[in-house]
Amino acid sequence: MNGRLGGVGKQIGSDLFELGKSVVKGVGKVAGDTVNDSIEQILSAPVGVTSTEDKEQKKRQQEQAKQQKDLEKKQIEKRQFQEVRGQLEEYIQHKKQVEAQRAQEQRQQEQEDKQKEGFEKAAKREGRETGQGKVFSYVHHTGKVASVVELFSETDFVARNELFETLGRDIALQVASMGEKDLPKQEFI
Repeated sequence: MNGRLGGVGKQIGSDLFELGKSVVKGVGKVAGDTVNDSIEQILSAPVGVTSTEDKEQKKRQQEQAKQQKDLEKKQIEKRQFQEVRGQLEEYIQHKKQVEAQRAQEQRQQEQEDKQKEGFEKAAKREGRETGQGKVFSYVHHTGKVASVVELFSETDFVARNELFETLGRDIALQVASMGEKDLPKQEFI
């Protein structure tokens, strides 16, 4: 192609050449040679205008090239996105692990502090006498099981508190439900 007539143009040119030969037959050899030379020059001369088929084909090739570039660009963007997403997921997982570890260490520290504080309070009150308190009882509705619990406190104000009375009733119920065989084995009731 490259600026010259394509296959269709060559066919038309050769048809014109044959037509020129037939016209010149009667004129003579000199005139026929001149016509032949002119037709050959026309056929070999470059043509600036391409056919519509050539234009459409070039347009299709350009569109295909553009689509290919767009596709490659999208694939590159997709790969980059996947890489960034993978790195972000790794970062999030690492951060969650670090936060969970910190939270657990903080809970352990708080628990140790509470235990230490509780032992300190218990050590301060170790010498005090618990002379006040109340007696709590529980009797099962069948009348076959009963328990009596004596619960002491430092002051009578504590013994009259609603929470203290609830604690006493709950301990009496627990003692009745455990039975006499298991009671001495229990470290905490």
